[in-house]
Amino acid sequence: MKLKFSHVDVLVKDLEEACRYYARVFSAKISKTLDWQRDGLHVRYAIVMFGTERLMLVQPFTGNLKALMDANGEGTIYRHCYSTPDIEAAYDELIDAGVQPEDENGKPLSRDNLQSPSGTRILWLPKRFGHFSIELLEEKELEAFIKEAFAEEDLSLVAIHPYVPSVNLLEPPPLQEQPHPERHGKDRQQPQIKPQ
Repeated sequence: MKLKFSHVDVLVKDLEEACRYYARVFSAKISKTLDWQRDGLHVRYAIVMFGTERLMLVQPFTGNLKALMDANGEGTIYRHCYSTPDIEAAYDELIDAGVQPEDENGKPLSRDNLQSPSGTRILWLPKRFGHFSIELLEEKELEAFIKEAFAEEDLSLVAIHPYVPSVNLLEPPPLQEQPHPERHGKDRQQPQIKPQ
């Protein structure tokens, strides 16, 4: 089976706050906010890109991911995602290996039902090791989905997100002078980064 690493999925309590953090700290590009609702699972999510690396920030409202975040807390990395050039061939290889692909809620998934709310064909391997799961996505559909998620963004010099103030990708955040009496005395100033 041909697989290429795509991204990890990370649970967050506040999607907008998490997006602002990565945009500010890493000058990351942030996609538009997306919504997934199916069979009792409801999440909002965004793609975060630094260079060619990416991760998915996921804010759950209902379903198994909400229960997982409630149990394990924010920042839980719960899934590694890989793309494959032929999702149906990957499905067949898993069946031949004795592995029944599942949907996002852990229910058996049939080969003719791989379409997801995101528009890409996806399957999940059963969870064998705690809450960790592996997701496989059709490569061409995934890349088209990611391109569309960033389509409304001006990615040349400024990353704009509805919840993130404009961030100039070429300049670091401004420094603000703050007193640091422990090491420099009361009158000496030490530059400190001021949160935006």
